[in-house]
Amino acid sequence: MTEILGNKPMSSIMKKDAVRCKEIFQQLPPNRNKSSRFRNKSIEEILRMRNFQPLSTTTINHYLTSLCSLFNWAQKHDYVSANVFSGLTIKQKTKAREQRDAFDKQDLTRIFNLRKLKSESIDKNKPAYYWVPLLGLYKGARLNELCQLYINDIKELDKIENVTHIKGDFTDEIIQKKIEKNFDEKIDLVVSDMAVNTTGNKNVDSLVTGELSIEAMNFSLKILKKNGVFVSKIFMGSSFNEIVDSAKKNFKEFHVYKPPSSRKESKENFIICKNLR
Repeated sequence: MTEILGNKPMSSIMKKDAVRCKEIFQQLPPNRNKSSRFRNKSIEEILRMRNFQPLSTTTINHYLTSLCSLFNWAQKHDYVSANVFSGLTIKQKTKAREQRDAFDKQDLTRIFNLRKLKSESIDKNKPAYYWVPLLGLYKGARLNELCQLYINDIKELDKIENVTHIKGDFTDEIIQKKIEKNFDEKIDLVVSDMAVNTTGNKNVDSLVTGELSIEAMNFSLKILKKNGVFVSKIFMGSSFNEIVDSAKKNFKEFHVYKPPSSRKESKENFIICKNLR
């Protein structure tokens, strides 16, 4: 950012400066510092060059998300009055979740070869080598949740009365319609605890989980009664302001809550929206 805007104080960076950064990111090549063609050239020199593939949308959004997180922190600590990088990420034609589908059916068949998993777990005396992949396959829990399980945590339950279980991708319109069919009338409360499998990159995780929260809120607007309540897990990040803006627009009151059980270093929070307009 310094190379684009110069050594400006954060408080003097305006929205037009943030937009300029985004525009320049869209014209830069990947691996700029690794390629001999671009390594020792300034941004101005690179922008005059032609015939190269620009940065991917995912990479540009990663840069913008990181800057947005930085300015969120600066705004929270009164270094800036507004987050000028909010709302600048580029909308992708495919959902972030679909972009991470790295395995086809043949790959998955190889990975979840029960005989091989069992053999490796016995040979290495590591039962987790067998059970963790299977639990991940059938339960959809996050890796850190699976790895901290004890045998006593796993219980087989009978069918729960008045509970309907629908398995699928919530962002799929067909799944949402299946959910809607279970209600004869509008309802009082929607609770979403959805989150993506974490990548290790907190900015990317917060961005994609934010997309899920926005999707859940939009869905709740269709099925909630007037004065209904919406509760959703959110991660503090670039999508936070968009979620808050939607809450202000559609609900009479809302607040963000971090439960005591959530680790201090975690970006996990919950937004509680009351009284649907």
